[in-house]
Amino acid sequence: MGAVSVSFLGRCSAAAVVTIPLAITSVLGFAPVVRAQGAITDEAVDDAIRQAVRWIKEQRKPEGHWELSNTGTDDRWAGTTALALLALLYAGEDPRADLMSDSLTWLAAQKLSGTYVVGTRAHVLALVPGRKYTAELKGDLQWLLDTVYQRGSDCPGCYTYHPQPKDVKSGSWDNSNSQFGVLGVWMAAEAGLEVPAWYWEIVAEHWITCQTKEGGWGYRQNDAPTGSMTAAGLAALFVALDQRYADRPQEAGGLISAINAGLTWLAHNYSADNPGGEAQWRYYYLYGVERAGRASGRKYFRDKDWFREGAGRDDRYNYLYAQDELEDWVQRIKDLGRKSSKVFVIMNNHYQGQAVANALQIRNLLTGEKLEIPHLLLKRFPVLEDIVKRLQSGQMDLFKKDGKP
Repeated sequence: MGAVSVSFLGRCSAAAVVTIPLAITSVLGFAPVVRAQGAITDEAVDDAIRQAVRWIKEQRKPEGHWELSNTGTDDRWAGTTALALLALLYAGEDPRADLMSDSLTWLAAQKLSGTYVVGTRAHVLALVPGRKYTAELKGDLQWLLDTVYQRGSDCPGCYTYHPQPKDVKSGSWDNSNSQFGVLGVWMAAEAGLEVPAWYWEIVAEHWITCQTKEGGWGYRQNDAPTGSMTAAGLAALFVALDQRYADRPQEAGGLISAINAGLTWLAHNYSADNPGGEAQWRYYYLYGVERAGRASGRKYFRDKDWFREGAGRDDRYNYLYAQDELEDWVQRIKDLGRKSSKVFVIMNNHYQGQAVANALQIRNLLTGEKLEIPHLLLKRFPVLEDIVKRLQSGQMDLFKKDGKP
């Protein structure tokens, strides 16, 4: 018997939502409000996100982008737009809404030439449900696979600002570009695209090789370790561990040792101000910390609570799929059904019950049958009106008392 699990896109922690908008403010020249230190509550996080979303939308240009110039000739072109959309998606903005849809379409159409922006755009497109941007995401993934330094070069597994010929043996590189390259490939893999095993192997080799004797990472080989680059190294190694060695941990001894050394360095030196690095990169550093936390699933780095109170866990799965998005999944389920005797669809639920509503819609799409739907669920999700089986005369709804809601 074959069993297949289909997992639906979830929303990531609010830490990403908070740190990405702050990174954008430094790009666009906005001075964020500095709040007094104190307990971080869900309400405070939600308020910060609402303010950031409002401000980001206000900076959008009439053409549908956030670029500071109108020239698309340098390797940073479309980068600010990619960051803005990334923040808005993590904040829960609907990619089908006019503002989001128009800007996503603009971003997907741009010709890009730099690692930072290609990696970030891949991250953005990977978060959009459905297949609307699959072709563009595949293109960005291939770009990142083609431009990473290959085996046989002086630094396999790393990136620089611009594409390098595949047969190049040496050249400039840095761990910042390398981080964004890996993050883009990772999110493409999370979206279901295939990444070859050799890629994760050389990524792991690179970050292990350039780790400092203190256990952290610097911007380049032999540079002193900083918080931002150590967070980048940890995120890259956790991703490589999960993508390549999850089923063969016996082959990952050196990788796991490097992770442990990096965790020790970060825990010993942890602060909110990019330890060992320049203060101007604080929000870049915090974004890297969030990515490392996301990749590892850790709330703590050793004894350091990197984002107090868990920050917004309820936003993770707060999303209701539209009919056209569900039709994409139904087609995949049918394709799998032709290859397996049983197919299991696992849906991550939110406390508001979106997964229950979407599960009923999928069942209707698969069987064509109308369904009995509890009154309270129907009231919460009117979209289910199209698939509900009407009660026959004299039939009682178990979710009503004496035939009344």
